[in-house]
Amino acid sequence: MPQQQTVARSSRQLATSLFKALDILSAVALNPRGVTMAELTRALSLPRTTILRILQSLEVYGLIEHENHAFRVTPRFHAWTSADPFAELRQRMRPRLERLSREFRELIVLGVAEGNRLRHVDYVEWEHQVVVRPGLAQRYPLHRSAMGKLLLSQRPDLCVRLASDGRLSKEIAQAHETGHAWNREETERGIIAVAAWAEPVSPLSSMISVSWPTSRFSERKAAQALRAIVAGATGQRY
Repeated sequence: MPQQQTVARSSRQLATSLFKALDILSAVALNPRGVTMAELTRALSLPRTTILRILQSLEVYGLIEHENHAFRVTPRFHAWTSADPFAELRQRMRPRLERLSREFRELIVLGVAEGNRLRHVDYVEWEHQVVVRPGLAQRYPLHRSAMGKLLLSQRPDLCVRLASDGRLSKEIAQAHETGHAWNREETERGIIAVAAWAEPVSPLSSMISVSWPTSRFSERKAAQALRAIVAGATGQRY
């Protein structure tokens, strides 16, 4: 097959919208002091409306921020592109996990999104006769975990296939409104978990969950744990 025909066929298989987003993200990343919409429009052969729509999507995803009429990449972008994207997060969050573990004496887990799955990044477990051991190498379906439902509350694109489940849709809507979500024995029988955002809300933000065996669980304990997680994220006392 002639080379020109091969290139033409492969071009039809490429995601051109992804190339546009990567071009825009690259243009912003190459200007650490920030770049204006006018500068981006001049630099890119794209309509202003397309650039703005993609910038807003990247902003929601947590890779770009907009301040004083300039767009720039965020610290999350630099962490996202590093060799170990979770090293800084683990180091920064470890004292909070240990503090929560000492206070509530239960399993404390730090999690992030990885595509359409949940990834456990770190955890601290208080020693009990009955304990829960999360696997850091495992990936978990979003719709069956407390942290996953939080993520879904910020990713309507991933909720389309779940729309037929009225109960789950209601839980996701509540998670969007309240900033916390539950897993009541959905992943493992006899285990209840509640999760809240550990950082300002975005699809790339980390979350913290606290888990109890049903024998040690109470709504009062869960409410106290939620207040503690939120206080850590906002720097406030509770």
